[in-house]
Amino acid sequence: MTDASVKEGVNSCNEGDFQTALFHFRTLAKQGNIEAQWGLASMYAEGQGVERDESKAFFWFNLAAGGGHVLSQYSLGIMYFSGRGVERNYAEAFSWYSLAAEAGKIEAYYNLGVMRREGLGVEKNLKEGATYFLKAAEGGQMQAQYTLALMYTNGDGVLKNGSEAVRWAHLAAAQGFNEAECLLGVIYMNGEFVPKDSKAAMKYFMRAANQGHAHAQYTLGWMYINGAGVSVDKRESLKWLQLSHNQGYRDATELIQRIK
Repeated sequence: MTDASVKEGVNSCNEGDFQTALFHFRTLAKQGNIEAQWGLASMYAEGQGVERDESKAFFWFNLAAGGGHVLSQYSLGIMYFSGRGVERNYAEAFSWYSLAAEAGKIEAYYNLGVMRREGLGVEKNLKEGATYFLKAAEGGQMQAQYTLALMYTNGDGVLKNGSEAVRWAHLAAAQGFNEAECLLGVIYMNGEFVPKDSKAAMKYFMRAANQGHAHAQYTLGWMYINGAGVSVDKRESLKWLQLSHNQGYRDATELIQRIK
């Protein structure tokens, strides 16, 4: 059997033919093929064609990662970080994320940034955390872009820089990241770093609210009842406040009670 069998296993898995995929992956995984080992590990992790078994998933990810398989290295980082299939070990998670990041796995840079920022498995260092976030953000990782926007807004680990905060928030929002859309809504509503613009604020709050962002829904409700950038509309206000309330947002609940 050759690498063509690995491709056949991947195709079978994508088509939902898990037994055929399992046959190809198992056979080649035992022969040391790291792509097959990764495929078999993924099937155990997801319970595809086999009973879900995170210990077995860890075993096969570990073999593939040792052979230089980047996605397996990243998966090991996740498993060590969360304690899935193995005892939680932040230092090991950081080590495997580092290997995956060095090989170009952008999401690994974001996770390294989180660990540096929070001091998980390594010494807490906001400045180094920002360096990791920057690498992930430059690679298009929207959570890292949003995180950088917050860091530049507040001056956490970086010098406070309004133009950089707005730039990274726009990049994350352009990918549909609702936290960034809500942040832009706040920035434009308050006129922080940019000229105050109620219409722009409404646009970004609306985008975030339509994706289920509770604070954005509450803010739309507040804007409609107070006529902030829009005509007063009690019905529209209550609609958005109710959606926010349904998610347990306390400020929305209190505002509904005051309106009624």
